[in-house]
Amino acid sequence: MNQPVPTRNDALEFGRRTRRNFEFIESVKQNKPDAPVHVVTQLTLSLLGIVVFPYEKLDSTIFAKTIAEITAEGWLGWSITLDSPKEGASRTETLGNLLWHLRNAVAHGRLMFNSDSARLSEVAITAEDGPNKRAAVNWRAEIEGCHLRTFCLRFLEFVDGIVG
Repeated sequence: MNQPVPTRNDALEFGRRTRRNFEFIESVKQNKPDAPVHVVTQLTLSLLGIVVFPYEKLDSTIFAKTIAEITAEGWLGWSITLDSPKEGASRTETLGNLLWHLRNAVAHGRLMFNSDSARLSEVAITAEDGPNKRAAVNWRAEIEGCHLRTFCLRFLEFVDGIVG
């Protein structure tokens, strides 16, 4: 039986292509430091393609992985500095909880950068979430650019190992 050719309509394949684009931009910047490409911007777009887009299409068993497991495996990177869920909601204890908040932060434009530096090691990203657009923020997490790179790539490897 012939396997269908992966397309960008497949969440995992879209993530793989996103990774290749990020690695290309990263390589260009390393080889030509004056090139007008932005690694931090591309990494933020990679968060969208590797984490946010697949979030809606991934099998829910992936989301059961705990924050403790991810931390022990060395790929969490996120420091959750505010975690006050509304009544009836759970705290951020699983990958699913984390991804849900990140998806919301990206979708509602709640990503902030502490620097305009072009170097991943010099930029920290803060993601915020709240019950709705008008409500006060009740979840916040921060990550250094180089750790966001690790998180995105390791998340894709994790999903690829289960789904792929």
